Amino acid sequence: LASVAGTGLCTLNLEGNQIASVPEWLPSALPRLRTLLLSNNDLGMLPPELGFWESVQAVSLVGNPLRGIRQALLAKGWPAIASHLRDRLPEGASELAPLPDLSRAPQIAERSPGGAC
Repeated sequence: LASVAGTGLCTLNLEGNQIASVPEWLPSALPRLRTLLLSNNDLGMLPPELGFWESVQAVSLVGNPLRGIRQALLAKGWPAIASHLRDRLPEGASELAPLPDLSRAPQIAERSPGGAC
C-alpha cells in the first residue's frame, strides 16, 4: 500500500486473499477510493473508522465470517453498514486513524486506468 497511498486509486480488489483484518488507517491511506472489494476473505470484524470513509460508495463483504454485522444489514449495502460502523466508534476516538510509517512496506506497481473513477 505504500506505493499507492494518497493516490487517486478508485477500486481496491482484495477478494479471496484470506485477509483476517482491515487496518483502521486504510481510509487515511486511500482517501479517494470509491470501491473496496473484500469478498471471500476471513474478516471477522470491520474497524469503526471505515464508517467515516467519505469517498467509498461500495464495499463487497460476502463470504466473510463477520461478527456483529447481521446479514440483513449487509443486504442493505454500504451506506447502512457505514452508519452501523460509525455508531460503534468509541466516544472520544478519532474518526480517521493516522497512517503508520509505510516507508518500509513492500512496494506495489500502480496501474493507471487511463481515466477518472
